[in-house]
Amino acid sequence: MSDQKTVDAALIENVEWITPAGQHHVAFKFTAPGHSQVFLLDQLQAEKLAAGLIAYMPAPMSDEVQIDIPAGLAGEQEATATSVDAVGPTTGDELTGEFHLRLTVGDRDVTVTMPHSELLRLVGQMQMRLQEHRARTAN
Repeated sequence: MSDQKTVDAALIENVEWITPAGQHHVAFKFTAPGHSQVFLLDQLQAEKLAAGLIAYMPAPMSDEVQIDIPAGLAGEQEATATSVDAVGPTTGDELTGEFHLRLTVGDRDVTVTMPHSELLRLVGQMQMRLQEHRARTAN
């Protein structure tokens, strides 16, 4: 029996990186009607995730983001970025599938599926937040 809950890709309103006030974390936030999920990653994990995402560009074209959230998770959760996998066939240098972003929350796995456009947006936001985070922690 699976403990995964799927949030309909069409209902995802926002995927963003935030820095929670007063915390030395970068957070990965998904918002869908009736559901908001924040995964907190420390700087090392965020850097690892950013590097993993960047390594997989260029990517597929699509308009959907899907999140599989283990049942019972709500609010903010400490997370570990475990892998970024390209899914689908490749044609030359371009991937025609999707990306699976895998996070570990406690003893559970969370999988995020996203297209190229969301990956680009996410990486851009991550790079900006990580630069801000580095500057803030260096002072």
